[in-house]
Amino acid sequence: MIAFWLSALLLLVVAVAFVLFPLFRVKRPAGVDRTRVNLELFRERTTILEQQLAENAIDPIEMEAQIVELQQNLLSDIDGPPDTAVQVNAASAVDVSKKTMDWRVVVLMAAMFVPLCALLIYTDLGLSRGAISDVLAAQRISAVDPNDEASVTVMVEALEQTLARKPDNDRARFMLARSYLRLSRFAEAVSVFDSMRLKYPADGNIAAGFAEALFLAEGEVVTVPVREAIDRVLAINPHSVSMLEILAMDAFRRNDLATAKRHFQHAVEFAEPSRAAVIRRVLAQLPGSDAGGSGEIADNNSPAQSAKMKSVSVLVELSSEVVLSGPASVFVFARAVTGPAMPLAVRKLSSEQLPALVQLTEEMAMFPGMSLKDFSEVVLVARISESGVANPSPEDFEVTSPVIQLEQIQGVIKLQISQKRGGG
Repeated sequence: MIAFWLSALLLLVVAVAFVLFPLFRVKRPAGVDRTRVNLELFRERTTILEQQLAENAIDPIEMEAQIVELQQNLLSDIDGPPDTAVQVNAASAVDVSKKTMDWRVVVLMAAMFVPLCALLIYTDLGLSRGAISDVLAAQRISAVDPNDEASVTVMVEALEQTLARKPDNDRARFMLARSYLRLSRFAEAVSVFDSMRLKYPADGNIAAGFAEALFLAEGEVVTVPVREAIDRVLAINPHSVSMLEILAMDAFRRNDLATAKRHFQHAVEFAEPSRAAVIRRVLAQLPGSDAGGSGEIADNNSPAQSAKMKSVSVLVELSSEVVLSGPASVFVFARAVTGPAMPLAVRKLSSEQLPALVQLTEEMAMFPGMSLKDFSEVVLVARISESGVANPSPEDFEVTSPVIQLEQIQGVIKLQISQKRGGG
């Protein structure tokens, strides 16, 4: 930002210099010196007479007479009244000088007025309506770590400030809705996506965001409104991977394996490579599926698997600053950095048990192919819910770890719950 202002100031100085420099190069109007002209004419005429005398064109007496006449005329011109032409030229020079000075003042004032106009137009107090604040907000947003909830909370604040200045900034509104979703503020995400989908009914990304937020707000249950929202997304984009995943997981919970496989197989064809790899692992571990095409059913409880089982130990502590009204539920879980938001492993405790050492293992998977062994990077979360409901609420107390490499874990990961969700 400092470099920008220095560059702008330098350009402004150069521009003003181009305007002011010609004004100070004033050319004085040249007046006519009549005496000098008469002297030059006298010398020139005398030289001609001398040449004529040398050529015997005139005699000495005639030459002397003409020289006397020239001298008298010269004396008459020098001693006579001032030439009116000289007076007119002098008066004109004064008028021109005055006019020039008048224009100098006008142009100088205009040059000084340019920076003032720029400030009024481009600063937050002027017609830009927060352009500089938008630049600063963009810098804050670009520095956000999407896997750090505190960092995402900072981005949410920047986006909310931007929308307060520019309510028509739909790009910022979409980012705000996605950020609400990332922070598990599902009700707020539903509200923002709902207003946007009414404005852009044919936008598949907005429709998918609304359906996903509504699904999570409904406790990850495909209710009638959720199903209607998913159908609208698929009508716009029949290959929406996130919607197909939700339908597949819902079918699996209803023990409709054929439908679950069909949706997963459809999704894997259009998913990004990393997402497709996750879906293939899920398909490989569904009951009745071949693991990796080998013809063998995956067995997560075999000795070979148990020997290589992934796990992570978490020490959960409660800060003395947190005051609970009574015993509350504590949820400790791991989730993938990329992929579905469903926990890979979860453990439920009571607040009375804290501090507690919790071990999360791949055996705690809630869905086939979605366990700790299927991912290399995870985020750990410890959440206290006084309502006892697993779905997050703004009133919950929560702490989130940085991204953890499961292959490089050494020792116990410590999580201390000290504030409400979103840093409140």
